[in-house]
Amino acid sequence: MPRLSRRGKIIVIALAAILLLALGRLLLAVPEPEVSLPAEEVFSIAGFPITNTVLAAWLTILVLGGVAYAATRRMKLVPKGLQNVVE
Repeated sequence: MPRLSRRGKIIVIALAAILLLALGRLLLAVPEPEVSLPAEEVFSIAGFPITNTVLAAWLTILVLGGVAYAATRRMKLVPKGLQNVVE
């Protein structure tokens, strides 16, 4: 039987490790916990609750809209500066 080179030994060890990890995952399967965090109400407007998620979404929309407006105020055929970054 021919001797394995150093590279061959590394490949065999890597394949054995992958096989052991796969078998361990199958045989020792543990159900993963389900994390559920409800959105927290920050305030309400006319009885409609405004949650932290809604607030973050609207803030993101305003920031992205402002950046898009600032980048496209003076558009050029060859973009420079903020227009270049946004494109």
